[in-house]
Amino acid sequence: MPRLALYLFHTLDKQITDMYATPKIQRIQIEKAGKRVKTDEQVLTYKEIFYTDDNSNQRIYIQGEPGRVKSPFSVKLFHDWCNENQPSLTSSTNNPAFEDWLTIQKLKLLIFISLRDSMEQTDVTEMIKKQLIDKLFSEDERADVYKLLLQIRNIESCLVVREGLDEWVSYINSYLAEPSMA
Repeated sequence: MPRLALYLFHTLDKQITDMYATPKIQRIQIEKAGKRVKTDEQVLTYKEIFYTDDNSNQRIYIQGEPGRVKSPFSVKLFHDWCNENQPSLTSSTNNPAFEDWLTIQKLKLLIFISLRDSMEQTDVTEMIKKQLIDKLFSEDERADVYKLLLQIRNIESCLVVREGLDEWVSYINSYLAEPSMA
């Protein structure tokens, strides 16, 4: 199965590799009662983000101040995945963080959606259709691409980055904490 990335990033004057600084990401331990405790454990690899005890994590949340860590990290993740065999220009022997590219190469489909652009929607699949499929494909192709997306999602390792959860509010269902992916 060939790999596929679906995303629309606004064009920047600079490449992500020209301006990226490795973020300080720390693990937050969730205790049985739901209490969240920040640990001193710094996360330095994609494997530490995507796996716990060699089991793939179904949901991953990266929290941080607006514009500081989350968006640049997401763009860098896509960059590393798309440029699988090319070492990042930001890599160095002094800072080997997030250089375990083989971890993310296991993913067959990466999708990036902006939740701030989908305030009226609650279904992630519909967000993907509206933000990406409808913009990237002709009207004649859309139904087939959407059907293919659903098939791939059900049988392959996929990652859907939902950027802007802190800005998203459901106007349809005020009790919904995040968009669902049926």
